[in-house]
Amino acid sequence: MLADKLLYIFEHSKTGFENYDYFPQHKITCFSIYDKLGHLCPFDTGLVEKNIELFFSGVVKPIYDENSSPEGGIIAKRLGPINGWWITGYDRGDKALIGLTTAFADYILVEPSKEYAAIFCLMHEKIYLSKKVVEFLHENTEATYEELIQNIESNIPPPGLNFSQFTEDSLLRHSQFIVDQVQSYDEARDTYEDSIIVAPCMRDMISLAGVTLGQRRAARRQAMKHAPKEKKKKAPSKAITTKLVYQIFDSLFSEEIDKNGKDDSEGAIKRRRCGICEVKRI
Repeated sequence: MLADKLLYIFEHSKTGFENYDYFPQHKITCFSIYDKLGHLCPFDTGLVEKNIELFFSGVVKPIYDENSSPEGGIIAKRLGPINGWWITGYDRGDKALIGLTTAFADYILVEPSKEYAAIFCLMHEKIYLSKKVVEFLHENTEATYEELIQNIESNIPPPGLNFSQFTEDSLLRHSQFIVDQVQSYDEARDTYEDSIIVAPCMRDMISLAGVTLGQRRAARRQAMKHAPKEKKKKAPSKAITTKLVYQIFDSLFSEEIDKNGKDDSEGAIKRRRCGICEVKRI
């Protein structure tokens, strides 16, 4: 699918593009996201951070295609697994862009499938709220909690959501997700920009909702614990025997003893047994 000419943004006749460290980006519409058993599931609840494999299907289109319909796209199934997801577009437009990252490309989510629409609706609400909060804090780093609520309530929900107004309950219900996104944005800010996670309104929201800072990173660290180390096989012990026991073992298992002796001292010359010096007697 990734080799389809429809997804090309460079022409082979052009020189120089092969020198770019280019990671492909595409759009995907009519998408569904599911686990390895085929169960539809959200991707923003910590499953990806816990290294649970999620896959997605849909219609892939070129990154420059602005049409959200599946016409003219490439049907793709079981893309993934998803290595990460991200949000962009905080500083432009009315809609935040959500992306999925796999080992081979990035995919911008456009429209969900009918089966996935109900799950994505809740995610869309959280993502839109986080976008509005980040944009408000970027311009008002000293804003109070009351001013943040007024700004949230003045925003009209985007099409596709089943309500007509955001409220304080909306903000507190998704507070953990919003704080995680604000913190992620804050960590990626330029050095000359002010920190927004320490704004008075954010401190009040964290206190009111009982939010845990760094929860998303903590989940990823938990999933990245070192796998248990393999136990080394113990070498056979050299038992202390009497001369009689040694002679019995030497007559029955002489080949095995010679082979083990060669493995233990690779490259060494095997001396001829004298029957006495190599035996430890009690």
